[in-house]
Amino acid sequence: MDQKLNSKVNSKKIWLINLIGSPCAPSSFNPDNSLAALAGSLKEAGYGPLILDYQTVSFCESLVPKAMAQEFSFWIKKARSSTLSKEDFGALNEFDSRVTAYQFRILDELVVSLCQKAQKENPLFIGFKLYSGEGSLFSRYVAKQLKVRLNIPTVAGGPLVRVAGRKYMELCDGFDYLLDGEADRSIVEFANYIAGREKISNVHGLIYKDKQS
Repeated sequence: MDQKLNSKVNSKKIWLINLIGSPCAPSSFNPDNSLAALAGSLKEAGYGPLILDYQTVSFCESLVPKAMAQEFSFWIKKARSSTLSKEDFGALNEFDSRVTAYQFRILDELVVSLCQKAQKENPLFIGFKLYSGEGSLFSRYVAKQLKVRLNIPTVAGGPLVRVAGRKYMELCDGFDYLLDGEADRSIVEFANYIAGREKISNVHGLIYKDKQS
């Protein structure tokens, strides 16, 4: 596996994607300082990082249209009043399926937009900050679709990698590599590896399927 997946290794551009999904608190919209730190390290090393932050009010609103949001509010009120019937649970499952299908259509639109952008910028690799729950599902889906359409390596780091690490790599597809631990230094080592200037064994915290612990 000591090879570059992207033949155009002269690119200096690197994308860092933040995609959590539905917010769980107002703090979900706070700017991500960790991605800013990674971007700073990459820029200092001579690369051109770009943070693509989809944890915004407008993007999150697009995941649940107003009509669905009103329906969701109805079900919350009904659940709080403890009046859910057996038939209601079936309706809730059907509602959940409709919301999920709609959200993945939004993600497909995002993938198309990213592919168009990639054709112009040809990033060296695409990095994701990996969260649990919906954030993991959405990021894996987008990464997998980008892999199908583009010859660009994908890497993920973040809270979920710190917890699950190699087991996550074994069980989930979508990412070529994972970076475990604080990545301010290893993200540059990884960029140098993909660019052909560093051995894979010199990238700290790197996890990939062919490597044995």
